[in-house]
Amino acid sequence: MAPLILPPSDLPGRARLEIVRPGTLLQRIHLARFGSTEFNPTVPSAVSGGRFDTTDGRYAYLYAASHLEAAVAEAFLPATSMALGKALLPKRALQGRVLSILRTTEEVALLSLHGSGLAMVGADQNLTMCDADGYPVSRLWAGELREWVHDAQGFVWRSRRDNDHFCYVFFSDRCHSLEAVGDPVDLDDPTWTPVVLSILRSYNVSVDA
Repeated sequence: MAPLILPPSDLPGRARLEIVRPGTLLQRIHLARFGSTEFNPTVPSAVSGGRFDTTDGRYAYLYAASHLEAAVAEAFLPATSMALGKALLPKRALQGRVLSILRTTEEVALLSLHGSGLAMVGADQNLTMCDADGYPVSRLWAGELREWVHDAQGFVWRSRRDNDHFCYVFFSDRCHSLEAVGDPVDLDDPTWTPVVLSILRSYNVSVDA
């Protein structure tokens, strides 16, 4: 895939906002040290963090997915390695991770970064499909997009790992409409581990004990 281009100097088109309706359920897999609705304030290094993390600490961020399958794929597939033609995930990757189910309490406006939404901001699919080595640039995009589209409380795009489903990032300074549904569940718990393993197998991934 070609290197991710830098953002243009100004918004080239008309940004497309998508409205997430109140009562929408979202799936979030996150580190156990964060509460279910707690935003992550970490400023990442060049070799850590996510696609649209803050670069300067001006906002905290929270990632979620439309379906559990996408949440599992986004959280764990980047950590896989190949052996004998099959992807393997070390079981320790599940440790310290929890699943929270979130619900929107009000309408949330998200900047669309799929389909024509990408073209309207001057980007192509590499913005949401690049490998982690492109994240330093995609984070620059996040900062510019936030400046251009003040009404955007976050972004929505198709999951790179399972494009049947959608991923979301929400910004702490703009989104205050998420609540937890029940308590978070430990993915390393015997009750939940089989569920995660079943989803991983659907992506041809095995867990290496």
